[in-house]
Amino acid sequence: MDVLNKSALYDCLDFVPGYTFGLLFMSCFSSIVGCCVIFWTYLKLPVIRTFSRRLLLFLSAADFLNAAGNLIGGVRYMFLERTVSPCTNLNHSDAVCIAQSYITTSASMASFFWTSAIAIYILCQQLRVQTGISSAMGLIYYNLVCTGIPVIITSVAIGMDVLGANNSVGTGGWCWIRSSLSNRTQTVWMLLAGKFWEIACYLLTALVFVIAKYCKLNEKAQDDDAPRNSTNMDNSEIRPQNNKILYYCISLYMLRLWGTVRFFIAIVSGNIDSVEISLTQKVLLIMQSIGDSWQGFWNFFVFCLLDDVVRDYICACCRSCRSGSPRIEELEPILQE
Repeated sequence: MDVLNKSALYDCLDFVPGYTFGLLFMSCFSSIVGCCVIFWTYLKLPVIRTFSRRLLLFLSAADFLNAAGNLIGGVRYMFLERTVSPCTNLNHSDAVCIAQSYITTSASMASFFWTSAIAIYILCQQLRVQTGISSAMGLIYYNLVCTGIPVIITSVAIGMDVLGANNSVGTGGWCWIRSSLSNRTQTVWMLLAGKFWEIACYLLTALVFVIAKYCKLNEKAQDDDAPRNSTNMDNSEIRPQNNKILYYCISLYMLRLWGTVRFFIAIVSGNIDSVEISLTQKVLLIMQSIGDSWQGFWNFFVFCLLDDVVRDYICACCRSCRSGSPRIEELEPILQE
């Protein structure tokens, strides 16, 4: 009996508790709204249009699609749950399931790639490596890798008919890799279409965080021994933005760790079929349903609410809406570079 397919033997309705979808919808809606606010503030505030913010826009676009796809998957699950033959319908890979799986799989991988790209950009800044990656051509290369590779992998997956219903194994109620595949094939595709890139992103962001901390301590020691020059002033202007990006990278662990733990439990548990494993999976399922769809909201929290300029602008707009007075600042041109 395949380990990853054993959940099909359980009650397919009880495997995903109903209240889990309430948490899923909350995280999806908040992420979608958060990503929209990030796009809006970028258009309205020319002062924040740095290269790192551009990378953040692409990351937010991926998180937006991921949250929207998870929302579609959750709505589909709840709809089929109330049909005449719910278990049969939930195990059937219909067009909505396959389309949702394509969107969330490619968007989730793109999110990991863009997070890694931001980490590499920060690393080059910390090491003062001039690579030209902040140019327009560098942004094109970023898109070819961070968007192109996920789309290619997902297109191959859909061509080989491996995307579909998976009995919520490794997901929070949405479709991903078909559970009808063999245990080996399913595991390989779960790694190739998500988990491998996710773990690589964990390692890369951890490495960047350690190097950034080392560089910060080294700069502090040098500043204590020498007067600040123009280079140090430039770096001090860049550092607050980079610190916010590093905070986001750290949050990646808190949001995405639950699904990774579920994945490895399903693999290493073997033929162990205990209540403890089942309860653990259900707890992790709840956490994953929130975390996998909440990255867009975390982007908004870190890069909007924790940013003085953006937060003040949002508050001013809210006050303006309540008072009904027009805002002249909104008439600024979209691009000022």
